[in-house]
Amino acid sequence: VIMKRNIKKQRYICTADPSTLREPIIVVLGHVDAGKTTLLDSLRQSHVQEGEAGGITQQIGATHIPITHIKQLTDELNESFNFDLKLPGFVFIDTPGHESFSNMRVRGSSMCDVAVLVVDIK
Repeated sequence: VIMKRNIKKQRYICTADPSTLREPIIVVLGHVDAGKTTLLDSLRQSHVQEGEAGGITQQIGATHIPITHIKQLTDELNESFNFDLKLPGFVFIDTPGHESFSNMRVRGSSMCDVAVLVVDIK
């Protein structure tokens, strides 16, 4: 039996004052060597992964990316879609992927609004 649902698409428009909004907390999860820190390095234009012992994250790290930087990164995309970013930025939580750090990952993910799962498909 196939059931169809009529789902009405709605566009949400944020009317809140941007000064009252907080940065969403985004946790980056994935197996060891999946590229979590490398992905964040590309966003923050840094080389944190290169300084990690054995190239493996050993602790939880937090990165604030201000809205001005996000607007620069998405400028070309915004030309086509013309979106208005009202958030003050994003806070990314980088978690270790190794099995021995599972408790740390649970703590990191418990305080987040959004989770990004990084998977290495090699």
